[in-house]
Amino acid sequence: FIGYAIRRINKAGQPAVCYLHPWDLDPRKPVIEELRWYHYYRLHVAEEKFHKMLHDFRFVSTMEFIENEHRG
Repeated sequence: FIGYAIRRINKAGQPAVCYLHPWDLDPRKPVIEELRWYHYYRLHVAEEKFHKMLHDFRFVSTMEFIENEHRG
């Protein structure tokens, strides 16, 4: 779904902004049982999805994007 959304946004000529919570890649993240049904859903594949996103799309920092916009 995220890849689809990024492609659609990019196709419209706009950059997509992505944010990843650092704890989503922490294998030692403590588990709170009351939140297991929501907060940890498919968390075991987060790193794999992150690597796929890095492979499928070009990412730049916000600063690099702003600098490039002022040049063009």
